[in-house]
Amino acid sequence: MTDRNRDEASRNVSSSSVDDSVDYLCAFTGGEVRRNLRRQEKERLNKAEKRAALELNPYWKDGGNGLPPENCSESSFKKPKFLNDDDCRVKVQFSVRHVNNDQCFQYGKNISGEVSGSYIGASETVKAKPLQPKLARKLVNEYDHRGKEFVRSANAASSKSNLEASERNAHAGSITEGKLRDELNKLKAKLFRAEMMGDQNQIKSLKEAIEHFKSNDSISSEETGSKEVVLTKMNIRKGTTFLVDPVDNEKKDLNVRDMLKKEKMMTDSEDFDVYHFPTKSMSEKHTEDWTVDDMVLSRMQKSGSSKQAEKIRAEQIRDFRRQEQKLDTCVRCVEGKLDKHFVIAFGNQTYLALPKNKPLVRNHCLIVPLNHVSSCAQMDEDVLDEIKFWREKLVAMFRTQSLCCIFFETAKNVKHMPHCFLECIPVSKKIFECAPMYFKQAIMECEDSSRDNAVLIDMKERDVKRVIPAGFSYFVVYFGLEGGMAHIIENESLVPSWFGQEVIGGMLGLEYNQWRKPANEVLEQQVKRVTTFKKQLKEFDSTIFQK
Repeated sequence: MTDRNRDEASRNVSSSSVDDSVDYLCAFTGGEVRRNLRRQEKERLNKAEKRAALELNPYWKDGGNGLPPENCSESSFKKPKFLNDDDCRVKVQFSVRHVNNDQCFQYGKNISGEVSGSYIGASETVKAKPLQPKLARKLVNEYDHRGKEFVRSANAASSKSNLEASERNAHAGSITEGKLRDELNKLKAKLFRAEMMGDQNQIKSLKEAIEHFKSNDSISSEETGSKEVVLTKMNIRKGTTFLVDPVDNEKKDLNVRDMLKKEKMMTDSEDFDVYHFPTKSMSEKHTEDWTVDDMVLSRMQKSGSSKQAEKIRAEQIRDFRRQEQKLDTCVRCVEGKLDKHFVIAFGNQTYLALPKNKPLVRNHCLIVPLNHVSSCAQMDEDVLDEIKFWREKLVAMFRTQSLCCIFFETAKNVKHMPHCFLECIPVSKKIFECAPMYFKQAIMECEDSSRDNAVLIDMKERDVKRVIPAGFSYFVVYFGLEGGMAHIIENESLVPSWFGQEVIGGMLGLEYNQWRKPANEVLEQQVKRVTTFKKQLKEFDSTIFQK
């Protein structure tokens, strides 16, 4: 091989090796570029997916331009015709009650077979579960500024009319029952007056009318079904109790009488619950620190409250039976074992009568309330006004005979529910002038010197209801209409029930047995005493017997 051929061969080898290295370099750089491109494309897609997930406009999906297509109809995005605003509220309420959202938004579908009429125009009324206070404040504007009450469906008008009709029927039934009870009471009052007058024909006819009325009432009660007996609560201010409407009337306009009934029927425990409820509701909030121990404690508290409720119910039953027994055996209740021939005259809230046994003095009389009340401090204002009316009449009547009246009441063992009464004893003017000094000395010496309350309370131009709290034992004496004095009894064993008669008997110089153990009288003497007193009162004011 010549030199020329060797040079050409070497140039060919060098050129081929350079081309191979260039091809290899190009191949290497091209793969890197493709990998970079793929990486950039992946990052772009990830960003697009994230942007699409946050995008609320559905027309940006699948490469859209954000605008609806031209062939899109106007009704494609309308809500179903059977869905209204009330149904939306129902869905919100059921979501608060932790109902499954998938079931809740199936329009018109039954959810556990319980709220099938809540979505598609049912005629039922759905009562939602009470919301938490925080959530209720947020939704108060949406619910017409009334908070969370009742949710009605589209056709709730029929439900409302049916509910109002049922309420009217129930109200009419209660009115009818009240009228029947009033009629029966009127018949009994007429029978009582006829027995006092001795009209046998009228007594017989009234008894037949009452029996006929009771038989018709029993038949109607059997037709309507079994009656439900409601245990009433003991009233601390008055012996008789009011049946309070169980419906919450806070949203209605209550008058003074309704508010007074509601306040009287509230016990100490209920009064405590009213102020304890906000603290209790705050303690029941479940936070992130809620533990199993808290759950166990809450269950123990609930079980304790149920036991307390059972205990309160047992106490109510026991008090109710004790009250019924007291009313049936009371010798001063009109419907109890009252001897009717001792009654002089009846008022609207009280009656005037004579004592059953031999009186302390001549014309000794009693002012007794018709209702079973334990003391004058627990009476209503209208009863106290009528007692004041009797006092004025008796003072004016005995003034014509040159006598003065001393009125006194001894309220003891109030928790045992005795029937209170105010005694009136007419005395001469000389004894009357010395009476305040005698009573003051007797009250100062009746109990120990160490006591919590004042020994004497001035009753001038004041009533016992405004001076002595309800439920306290006390003794009060009035000297005519010029005032008097009161004394709160702290040790009942030191003050006898005949304390007032004992003081007056000592002033008059009477025997001890005349007030401690008064003698019984025969029926003729009792009737004569009542007839004489009635004649005196009728001559003084005959309008009293025309009521």
